[in-house]
Amino acid sequence: MGKFKQSQNQQRHNFLLTFFKKDQEVVEVNGYILKKIFNPMMKVWQVAIFTKESYSRAEEYLQSQSHLASIKQQSLID
Repeated sequence: MGKFKQSQNQQRHNFLLTFFKKDQEVVEVNGYILKKIFNPMMKVWQVAIFTKESYSRAEEYLQSQSHLASIKQQSLID
């Protein structure tokens, strides 16, 4: 990727981070959901952009996976 493209991506990334207050991880902007996620490998905050519908589906999926993991963990204990 060229330096100009990298510069544009960094500028866009910095702009998206300005929508978040100090401890916020999720904000709604113009009908879109922005979710701030820490990338431990790169040691930077990243922003994922969702529609309201796709954010709801993603959250439901994550909750179902969390529930399945807790069931599996419980079955290992029993």
